[in-house]
Amino acid sequence: MNSYDDWKQVVRRNKLVGMWAAEKLGLKGQDAEAYSNALAVGTLDPERSDVLSKIRLSAPRQRR
Repeated sequence: MNSYDDWKQVVRRNKLVGMWAAEKLGLKGQDAEAYSNALAVGTLDPERSDVLSKIRLSAPRQRR
């Protein structure tokens, strides 16, 4: 596998994780698609590629 294939695989994985997170956040349709696309595109910039941190920031805070 070359670096381009690796990159495509990471972008696809992040898009799928984004769709899962969007569902958990209650997003549907175009909102869910836009959310997952934003996560996937974020992998293009190494400084913004921490997908799990982005999902945590999107999740509503739970009171303890």
